[in-house]
Amino acid sequence: MEELAALLIELLKAHNRVSLPGLGAFVAIPQPAFIDNDSKTINPPSKKITFSIAETWNDGLVEQLYAQKHSISEEEAVVRVKHITMDVRFMLDANGKLQLPGLGMLKQGKTRDISFGQNRGTNLNGDSFGLSAVKIGNHGTAAKKEGKPVDVNTLPLIVLAGMVTLAAAIGLYLFLSGGTIDDELGAVLSTKPEMQVNASLAPAAQNEMNVEPQPSRGSAPSEVIVHQPARKPTPKPQQAAPKAQPAKSTGNCEYCIIVTSVSSRKAANIKVQTYVKMGYKNSRVVESGNKIRVAIGCYKSQEVARKELAKTQKVIKDAWLLEVKK
Repeated sequence: MEELAALLIELLKAHNRVSLPGLGAFVAIPQPAFIDNDSKTINPPSKKITFSIAETWNDGLVEQLYAQKHSISEEEAVVRVKHITMDVRFMLDANGKLQLPGLGMLKQGKTRDISFGQNRGTNLNGDSFGLSAVKIGNHGTAAKKEGKPVDVNTLPLIVLAGMVTLAAAIGLYLFLSGGTIDDELGAVLSTKPEMQVNASLAPAAQNEMNVEPQPSRGSAPSEVIVHQPARKPTPKPQQAAPKAQPAKSTGNCEYCIIVTSVSSRKAANIKVQTYVKMGYKNSRVVESGNKIRVAIGCYKSQEVARKELAKTQKVIKDAWLLEVKK
C-alpha cells in the first residue's frame, strides 16, 4: 500500500477531497494556525483528514495521477486503481484495519463502515507542509522552575525578549496565512481554535455478500499440474475476462484455472467473493491435501480448459491450469 499512500499524500496537499473508488473518499478540513498556551507553541496551518463512505462519486484524481506516474492511458489506470481498491477492501475484510504509510490507519467496523485515523504530526497543508510548531520562550518561568532567583534588573530585558519572540512568531503566522495585523492579530492572541470537524459525514449502510462457496467433502483428490508459468509475484486481479462456461462433457477429471493460493479457508472464501463480484461467477475454493487455492473456472475437457486459460492469461498473467483427479 506504499504506492497508494504516496498518491493520496500528494493529492491531499492540493485537494480537500480525494476519492477511493468503490469505498468512499478522504475529506480534508483546513485548520488555521493557533497558539497552544499549554505547550507554549504556535502551530502552523494544517488539514484534518477524515474518511466518508457517504462520498460515493469518483473525482478521478487517483486514476489521473497514477496514469501520469506510470506513463499509461487513463483507461488502463482506471482498471489498475480499481483492483488496488479491491485489495484494500480484501485486507479490511480480513484484518479489520490497513496502515497507509506516512498518512494514517483505515479501520473497518462490523457493519463494514470505514473510519480513518491520521498520523500524529502529519501536516498536509500545501502552504505549510514540512513546517513544525514554533516554541514560545518564557524565561522568567524557566528560572523559577530551576530554583534560580530572578534579578529584578533583568526583568525589562526578559520582557523585551519575550515580546520580540512573540512578534516574530506572529509575523511567521501572518506570512503563512497571508493575513494582515489589523485583521488577524486580535484573533491570534485571544483565541485558540479547537481542532474540530463540523462536517457531518453520515456513513451509508452497505450490504455484505453472504455467499461462501463450499468445496466438496469427498475423499482428498489427487492433482497433476497441467500447465504452470514461471513463478512470479501474484499480481493484483485485473478486469474481468468473459464469463467462463463449463464444457458439456464427462470424465473423471476436472481442469481448474487457478488464480491464487492462500493460507486459510477464510481468506480463500473472501477471495472467491471478490472474483465473483468481478464477474467470475464460477469461482470456487479448490482444496487438495494441505493446499488451498482459488479457481475461477473448472472444466471436464482439457482442450476447453486450455482455451479458457489463454483468454484468462490476457488479464491475469499468472493464472495456470491444474488437473484434479477424482
